[in-house]
Amino acid sequence: MRDVLIKDLYREILGPRRGSYEEMGKEENPYKEYLTGKIIPKNFRSEGRSPDTEPIIVNSGISTESIDDPSDQEFDVVPPLENELYELNPAANPKSFGISFQAEGNWEEPLKICVTWGRYTKKPIGDSYVWERQPYHIIKEIRIKEPNKEYGPENIYGNREQGGVILYAKRIPDADPKKDRSTVIITVVNDLRVADEKKQ
Repeated sequence: MRDVLIKDLYREILGPRRGSYEEMGKEENPYKEYLTGKIIPKNFRSEGRSPDTEPIIVNSGISTESIDDPSDQEFDVVPPLENELYELNPAANPKSFGISFQAEGNWEEPLKICVTWGRYTKKPIGDSYVWERQPYHIIKEIRIKEPNKEYGPENIYGNREQGGVILYAKRIPDADPKKDRSTVIITVVNDLRVADEKKQ
């Protein structure tokens, strides 16, 4: 009974509920359907601000949002460039996933990493559509023999036009040289380009 409850909870929070190739009606939103397990493109910028978004400081410039009348100030106000905008929004989904663990062993041998994910796309049905999930997976062998050297970026999905899903890895040896132990950090970044639906 416990295993059944855990599996149901897993499908409800992470998904997919209806199998690897699940379909959702157009009234459903795959982006909002599940609570976790989503990474948004790293270059994605939200169109609007919300009260949950922290104030923005860009390089040495000063945001004009916190100034009632910039002309009354004794200093120059430098408007931020759009491509330099960074939001600290706790309500936003992450742009990368990662895992870290400690291990001992022979680092001459390659490390095998299995990555699984899915993408939802619109599937036309007559004058309407449904959201269709396409599952993906890859098993990648990487070598992290050299300590403190980052492996990657390794494109595990996508192409030059649409962007991709990028894999990084790094091995950090224990501070005690007598211990043959290292911390391994593996990160997956969503570097896919956001489609502009207004042009479609």
